[in-house]
Amino acid sequence: MTLSLLTNSRRGVSLFQSASRSLSRTVQKNQPDRDPTGNGGIGGSMVNEAEHSQTNGRRTEQVETTHFGFQDIPVNEKSDRVRGVFANVAENYDLMNDLMSGGMHRRWKASFVKSLGATPDMKIIDVAGGTGDISFRILDDIKQIGALESPIKVLDPSVPMLEVGRRRASELNYAGQVEFEIDDAEELSTVADDSVDAYLISFGMRNVTNPAKALQQALRVLRRGGRFMMLEFAKVDNPIGEQLYDAYSVNLIPSMGEAVTGDRASYTYLVESIRRFPGQEEFGAMMEEAGFRSVQKENLSFGVVCQYSGFKL
Repeated sequence: MTLSLLTNSRRGVSLFQSASRSLSRTVQKNQPDRDPTGNGGIGGSMVNEAEHSQTNGRRTEQVETTHFGFQDIPVNEKSDRVRGVFANVAENYDLMNDLMSGGMHRRWKASFVKSLGATPDMKIIDVAGGTGDISFRILDDIKQIGALESPIKVLDPSVPMLEVGRRRASELNYAGQVEFEIDDAEELSTVADDSVDAYLISFGMRNVTNPAKALQQALRVLRRGGRFMMLEFAKVDNPIGEQLYDAYSVNLIPSMGEAVTGDRASYTYLVESIRRFPGQEEFGAMMEEAGFRSVQKENLSFGVVCQYSGFKL
């Protein structure tokens, strides 16, 4: 994390100091490239085509590939692999968010919900909403002016994540105010055209196989004047901060995941997925290409996270 990010949290300071002592001599050597595969970025649909090697003198058909962390895999494998990751992390998802961000994810999400400015008449979908954290924050926030007339729909392809969300809704007495359904950002098969006022996705877009398709689906389901909002890890806008953030995330987060949950591989993927996701300008351009207007991007914590907004006009 950047120094300013970590000093906001006592736990974050401790993690940063540990990282600094152990990594101060090796940051430059261990820092990963933004695109270590040499594929030249992942804009557009974030899908590449790779040719298989020749067999018996003949070239086999081309296989469409996409990224899974730093790996390139067949497109049709990614959704299953991502579901596997979130099945593994579901029970400890919220705890690990606190540990990995030094508690800063709470501030990022609070800013996100405040920017939405929900009103009781809004119809809201929380895509890749998993454990319901964003939806519960909206319900907490809107209590001051009333209750939502329609339940928030939390959509996620991961059954274990949805199960955690349903349990939390019951514990928080929000059962009936949030609906949890299996759905995928690239399909949104449970959502009708022109039916929602706000489409929210928080730390989920980088796990989507084809973000361009997800943006098209978001535009489809939004009403005229509806708003797309996304919170996602981004590119740090300070060179020194970027080095510190890379050193921290690459070297400590997988180890932290292994120590707390016994699962290093899932947290390695989550760190790598950040580096394969487009930066702020590139994703903003993707939003405009999909048809969103009045696109805005706001960096939080020096660009560790970016808040995106666009409207269907």
